[in-house]
Amino acid sequence: MTAIPQRDPSPITKAVGLAYLTFQCPDLERAEAFLGDFGLQTAHKSKDAAYFRAADPSPFCCIVGRANRPRFVGLAFAVADRDALEALSRVEGASRITTLSAPGGGERVRLLDPSGFAVDAVFGRLPAPPV
Repeated sequence: MTAIPQRDPSPITKAVGLAYLTFQCPDLERAEAFLGDFGLQTAHKSKDAAYFRAADPSPFCCIVGRANRPRFVGLAFAVADRDALEALSRVEGASRITTLSAPGGGERVRLLDPSGFAVDAVFGRLPAPPV
């Protein structure tokens, strides 16, 4: 049996929740129908991307961007405050703090996990009315 790794005793910050998942696929309409089968609703849609939300007040929980092949792109964790974003932005390889141009707005820092997936830390997204 493999031992479960111990939590870092002094993490840079702590996630307060899962904010969203990001995927890509060639057919946004098929993605919209598929996610609709799980009760997700389109929060915003453009030619190249669609944002989906659930019944809670999160402005979106899934992004699907148009691309030639389907793939998982990454995920985002919500952090408690802007100080957490500032601390993460100082990590080697992290992006600077940028404004989210997505439903609910907010700010993010992007890092890459060891597998090369995008991991965003987000703060300041405004809630949407519950569905």
